[in-house]
Amino acid sequence: MEPLGKSSLGPRNGFTLVELLAVLAIVLVLLGLTLPALQNVNRSFGLTDAGNRLAALIERARSHSTTTQEVVAIRFFEANSDGEYDKVALIAMNATEADPLAHTSESLTPLLRLPEPLIISKPLSSAMDSDAMRTGTGTLPGGASAPYREFLIFPNGTTSLPSTAVNPCLCIATRRDAADGSEVKNPCVLSIDPVTSRITIYRR
Repeated sequence: MEPLGKSSLGPRNGFTLVELLAVLAIVLVLLGLTLPALQNVNRSFGLTDAGNRLAALIERARSHSTTTQEVVAIRFFEANSDGEYDKVALIAMNATEADPLAHTSESLTPLLRLPEPLIISKPLSSAMDSDAMRTGTGTLPGGASAPYREFLIFPNGTTSLPSTAVNPCLCIATRRDAADGSEVKNPCVLSIDPVTSRITIYRR
């Protein structure tokens, strides 16, 4: 017979429901605190990656133009009427004596699509000025048409962008940030040298 007051159940193992709920609450609080930081890291990586891809595309256009001695258009397709561009293509030009800058339907590379919610913002990009880029309407893969802006790279490495004291730039930002131009958070900026078409990338 066991002495009175002692349990025959042995030592207790595991956790009570209250303890499990307390741990779960702590984990949820910690996740809530770290989620904004993780979102910022993801957004920053996306901006940098998009900037590098666009810079590589422009460098490819420069290399192609120099090698083939043909003019190449770098065309930015408009996503909507709010000055947002999210697709970029390299277009070969059909240089003829009658029209040295006539377009062909030949795209030199697959269309570069910026991932949601990244855009090239017209209001934040000095290169997108109406006097700096040619405009028109072009056909996208699949047959849809969209307005575009473009600048040209010539075989000697120069561009059709105006040579100014401050190099023309393209600004990649999130849609949310671009909606308020005065509070854009760390966009990716590509500064283009209009004389050499060289790219300098920086974060602002």
